[in-house]
Amino acid sequence: MEVSILKNLLDDEVLVDHDSLNNEVKMKEVSVGARLTEVIVGGLSADALVFSFDRRKKISDYYSTFYKGIHAGCDYVVVTRLNEVAYILFIEMKSGTTKGFETQLLNSEILWEHTAALLKAHCADDWSDIRRVFVLFSLGKSRKTRTDKRLPKLEKQGVYYVDAGAPTQIHVRRLIEAFDRTA
Repeated sequence: MEVSILKNLLDDEVLVDHDSLNNEVKMKEVSVGARLTEVIVGGLSADALVFSFDRRKKISDYYSTFYKGIHAGCDYVVVTRLNEVAYILFIEMKSGTTKGFETQLLNSEILWEHTAALLKAHCADDWSDIRRVFVLFSLGKSRKTRTDKRLPKLEKQGVYYVDAGAPTQIHVRRLIEAFDRTA
């Protein structure tokens, strides 16, 4: 798993700048009327890569818009290491209702599987061992942090909910440990 090979595969338009000196990324929700202005995720590895599956109106020009939500991707994807283990975090940010976030995370996971297959087939770079984490930063009504809630569409993985009204800065270890107790 070479992050540089993945970076070369991705279009520059989807890459997200992050602070490699402080090993953190400032995530912002950019939709109109967004109240969740910024969350900082720190503790990223030196070779971390951050990109988005939500930078374009359509995930692929090969598919029509006939099926609702087919082009919805998550706001941020973070590839990082913790204790020599590679992780990919699919992160969605929601200010109001969380409606549709499951579709965004699911579509992003499917797009990642396609990306990993391309890396393996054309670059001899195998990403099958990367561990997946799903995160929702939300300004929900409950104002509580809820962990590891199961969703029907994401049966093998839970989604880590973080009330972004609480900490505006969070260490990546906290997000990963919600799924991987060995981290």
